[in-house]
Amino acid sequence: MTVEQVLAIKKYCEGAYPIMKTDDDNDIVWIDMLKEFQYEGMLETVKRYIKTGNKFPPTLADLVFKFDYELNSLDKQIFLEMELNGEFQDKNQDKDIAAWNEKNKKRTSKFYMVFPNKSPEWFSEMYQKYKKDLETLYLGNKNLEQLN
Repeated sequence: MTVEQVLAIKKYCEGAYPIMKTDDDNDIVWIDMLKEFQYEGMLETVKRYIKTGNKFPPTLADLVFKFDYELNSLDKQIFLEMELNGEFQDKNQDKDIAAWNEKNKKRTSKFYMVFPNKSPEWFSEMYQKYKKDLETLYLGNKNLEQLN
């Protein structure tokens, strides 16, 4: 993130929380702490912090933790989207077998998420599709690889 983008995020926070400390000495810390993050993703983190009804301004620690937490929870979101879209459903007529198969598919999919080098091509392709959709939703036109 550029210096201007970091300061824009700080200014956004100051707009939402007029009680925030606003001095140049403080800017140095904000720049140092946020320069390695992606602008659109951090701005979304700030907006979500505000929208959740927090009455006090975020600390830098709050923002960094929340940003990392949301990115780390991406696999959970991908899994949930896959589940909501019926990726694990079994069309077997026997309900017990279908339930067992669905549970097994979920367990296996979680394994593939933790150990992607063990996943079959069909799962990798499906996972990448959901990951891309969620990255676009959260990060805009960026992706996780561009954060580094």
